[in-house]
Formats: sequence, C-alpha cells, structure tokens
Amino acid sequence: MLKTRERQKGKNQYQKLGEKGEFLEVTEYNAHLWVNLTDYLDTGLFLDHRIARRMLGQMSKGKDFLNLFSYTGSATVHAGLGGARSTTPWICRVLIWSGQNATCV
Repeated sequence: MLKTRERQKGKNQYQKLGEKGEFLEVTEYNAHLWVNLTDYLDTGLFLDHRIARRMLGQMSKGKDFLNLFSYTGSATVHAGLGGARSTTPWICRVLIWSGQNATCV
C-alpha cells in the first residue's frame, strides 16, 4: 500500500477519510495489534513510540493502568500483557478498538 500524506491544518488532519474498515494485524514484541490503513490519515501506531509501549509493559506488573492518551489502545494492550492488574483506555471509540486488539492477544 502506498499512501501520500499532504500537509493539513487544524481539525482537517483528524477527519476520517473513509469507511472501508480494512484492518491489518501487526506484531509488536509480544502484542498483536490491528491497524487501519485506509480510513484515517495515519494508522495510530507510531513506530517511534514502540520502545515506550514496551517499557509500559515491563513496568505495569501488578499496577492499575489508565491510558489517557489512547488512540488505538496499543499501550493498554502492552500494559495488560505486562501483567497490569487492570487497564482502561478512556475514550469510547478506543474501547472498541482496544477490545479488537485485546482479541489478538
């Protein structure tokens, strides 16, 4: 898949681009995650954050994890795989996407 990203400003950069709902399963360390390559400007799974997500998984054992900056729920999945006592993303849309990601575990 080739995607050309053009500069966008304001709220335009966060607009949904389509309704295809085509998800692809990707693996990041021990997590299996769904990314949407068609409906949004980006996938929401930023490669430069993967080290931070791995660290969250390593530090979460026995802790309660509230993800206040969730887009795909991937950090929440890593925390859960790392043994967090409880995990919660706080946006309804993310709860749905996180649930889909949790089914990959």
